[in-house]
Amino acid sequence: MIIYGRIWVIAEDLFKEPLPKNGSLARPNWVEDALRTNPQETFWQYHFEPEGTKGKRGVHAIFPRVLVPLLEEYLQIHRPLLVRGNDPGTLFLSCVGKQLAPESMDQIIGNITYRYTNHQVNPHLLRDIFTVGWL
Repeated sequence: MIIYGRIWVIAEDLFKEPLPKNGSLARPNWVEDALRTNPQETFWQYHFEPEGTKGKRGVHAIFPRVLVPLLEEYLQIHRPLLVRGNDPGTLFLSCVGKQLAPESMDQIIGNITYRYTNHQVNPHLLRDIFTVGWL
């Protein structure tokens, strides 16, 4: 993890900084309320370049407010305990402090979804479920 002043950057895809001035970024009501109080408020955001997405379309969005406390707890408390040696700069780390392999993330998501739903779901299907629910 790289820290620039008050901005935390992890693999440059997840960061906390003020919103772009003239962007088309969707702003939930809670963001608009915060900006009325402080126009320079910082928000957790994620950004993926087109070449980093399946459909070759860039993504830039505000991290969901309900997940921010969990993200910050993970970054401040749990992630530092996992880093061993050189920090790979990725959000999720293996139990030995290395970059988490894609197949490990598949297994983790599958195990968690099975534990709570009795059905094993892979990340691709989880994304589709979220998308349908959002639409």
